[in-house]
Amino acid sequence: MTEDEELFITKFTNGEFVDNSFAAPGASGCVLTLLGFIPISLNSIVNSQSGLPAPAGTNETRQVFDAEATEEALVY
Repeated sequence: MTEDEELFITKFTNGEFVDNSFAAPGASGCVLTLLGFIPISLNSIVNSQSGLPAPAGTNETRQVFDAEATEEALVY
């Protein structure tokens, strides 16, 4: 950076991304193996306890963030 340049910092605080338009699929691959060789599927138990599968509009994810961005600019 030279003497005729300034550094600008843009701050984004308490930002939040929200998505509530996705569907959540049911569980798959949840297996309990008894005695080392008897596989028992737990998919239906996981699905019933978690409310899966869930259609779009019934789920929500939130991501809270703080960010800073810099940009060098010429000063005339």
